[in-house]
Order: sequence, then structure tokens, then C-alpha cells
Amino acid sequence: MDAEELLKGLALMASIKAEGTSRDKVNDSIEDLTKSYLTKHDFKAGDRIVLKRGMGGMHRCPKPGQVCVVIEALKEPVVPRFERSFGSSHYMAPLDIRIALKDADGDFSYFLMDSRLFEPVKSSKVVQLKRT
Repeated sequence: MDAEELLKGLALMASIKAEGTSRDKVNDSIEDLTKSYLTKHDFKAGDRIVLKRGMGGMHRCPKPGQVCVVIEALKEPVVPRFERSFGSSHYMAPLDIRIALKDADGDFSYFLMDSRLFEPVKSSKVVQLKRT
């Protein structure tokens, strides 16, 4: 075996190892995202929240990093029934918090959401909500 064949063989082994490592990172990432999704926080009205990292692809609003305020934590979640949407990521998801945010036009908007997609804002500031 000459030096050129040896170098080609080593390059092939390195690319196979790198591909396996890359695949392992993807699998670790999926496990980390699943663990994050299954970690539930007990939110209450006035809490400032953001989407957890990696959870932004399921909805158009809110955008990743966009701060929202919890308006209400529902005692009984609303479970939408999309009989024709069995493959939808929204199928049978328990919507257990009502959140408020400013939309792209700066207008107030609110939505029912699955709280498992969110985490508290890492800040000491909390908005106090009072019903009038």
C-alpha cells in the first residue's frame, strides 16, 4: 500500500466517523428537544414567557424570542378535535394557557396555546394583571 492509498483510506474513515458523529448530534438534539417539550412549567396570569428553544416551528405566532404575557392559566385545557387532521402537530394538543402578545402591526393579540412550548422569561420583572 502506497502513501496515496493510505491517505485516501484515512480520509474515508474520517468522513464516515464525522457522519456518524453528526448523526449522533442530531439524535441528541431530538432527545434534548423532547425533554424540553415534556418539561412543564406552572404558569399564572402575569408571567412573562417565551417559546422554548426549538419550538418555534409549530405556530406562526409568537416568533422565537418574542415575549408574551400569560393572561390566564386554564383549569381545564381545551383540546381541539381536528378529525380531518390526524397528522397535524395541533391534533389533540391540550391548550392550557391564554397568552397575549403584540403582533407584527403592534396590535394586541391573544391565543390559546400549549404551555409545554413555553418557558419563563429569565428576568425578575413580572407583569401584574388585575381584572377590571
